[in-house]
Amino acid sequence: MKRYYSPSENCFPQEGSLPEDAILISEDNFLQLLRDQERGMAIQPDENGHPVTVTPPPAPEPPAPTEQELAQQRITEITQQLTANDLASVRPLRAIFDAQKKGVEPNALDEARLTELEEQAQALRAELVTLNEQLNADAG
Repeated sequence: MKRYYSPSENCFPQEGSLPEDAILISEDNFLQLLRDQERGMAIQPDENGHPVTVTPPPAPEPPAPTEQELAQQRITEITQQLTANDLASVRPLRAIFDAQKKGVEPNALDEARLTELEEQAQALRAELVTLNEQLNADAG
C-alpha cells in the first residue's frame, strides 16, 4: 500500500482522494511517524512539505474566570458550606432539645457550638445575598 502525506491538510490521505500537494512517503517513514505520535509528538510538515515529528507546543493557559464565573463558583461553595453547617448543627441541637425535654440545663459546649454554627451560617447567608445582588446587577 502506498502512503501519502498532505502538508496543507497535515494528514495521510488515501489513494483516490489525494489533495494536489500530497507526496509519497515510505511505509517505514509512515510507521515511525505514527510511533512518534503515540509518544506524544506532533506531526507537521517541514520546510519542504515532508512530514516530521516535533514536540507539541504547550497547551494554552485556560482563560481566567470571569467575575460572574467566580461569583457562581463562590455561591456553590457557600451552598455546600451551609449544607455542611446544617448537618453539623444536628447533634448539638438534638442534645439541647433532649436536655430541655428532661428539664435539665443543656451542655454549655453544645450551646456554644450551636451559636458558633449559626454565626457562621449568618455570615455565609449575608455573603450569598451580596453575591446574588452582584450577579443580578451584572445581568441587568
